[in-house]
Amino acid sequence: MARIHYIYPDVPGRPVNGEGVGEVLNRYPDRIEDAIVIRFLPGVYWDTHGQDQTGFGVPRHQLYLSREMRNVRKERGESRIVLEGVKDFVGTPADPGDVVLNFPASPIVRVEQGIWEIRNITIGQHDGRSSKHALECKNGAQVTLENVHCRVGSTNVGVSAIGGKILCRGDLHCNVDTASYEGPYRSCGIRATQGGLIDYIGSARGGHKGTLQIGNGVVSAHDGGQVDLGWRGGLNNITSWTHQGNTLAINGGGRINQRGSRL
Repeated sequence: MARIHYIYPDVPGRPVNGEGVGEVLNRYPDRIEDAIVIRFLPGVYWDTHGQDQTGFGVPRHQLYLSREMRNVRKERGESRIVLEGVKDFVGTPADPGDVVLNFPASPIVRVEQGIWEIRNITIGQHDGRSSKHALECKNGAQVTLENVHCRVGSTNVGVSAIGGKILCRGDLHCNVDTASYEGPYRSCGIRATQGGLIDYIGSARGGHKGTLQIGNGVVSAHDGGQVDLGWRGGLNNITSWTHQGNTLAINGGGRINQRGSRL
């Protein structure tokens, strides 16, 4: 049975009602042996309410995800932590834009170790005036993204697998309404590098197959990285109009597999 925590959004001028995500994660040990679910209620999250930059664990300015996780208790299932956006305490999945993680650091979400899932969450609240990446997965860590939307301003990449593994279910949408953005930073592509992997693995819960939508960015694989484009929920759109002309970029031993997806 998973442990469930509910997180409330930040409201200017009002103290946080309950614990922040950083406080919850920092209470757990470095080694996770159970399934943990952290549910974000609708709103914008600016502060993890973790430790300051001089401490250890999750800092206040970034959602830093790093825990040792192993299937040490087979009868209880694989250890993992799920972060999901919900509409209510029943657990109704949030719609795009309902739950927004907009911590000030870049990347907003940094995955360094362990097995994580992020569901029904929007990462970033684009202002066009600052360059910020949405998510990086590094060092052999694994994160599953299910119906995740990214709205960040970058000069190139928004979602990166840098030696890590990013598995996708349902939608992955990056800056789909970029034409309405102002400022110099409008790109949000996806990249696999240093042996990293980005892979579509199937439908979201409820059967939604999903699509890959990139309003302005490049799908790139280099230095042994691999991207598998398996989205089959409809026509996938990849547009690049401020960074470079190519929408797909391969170099340095990288690989992109289309796998029947329609582009």
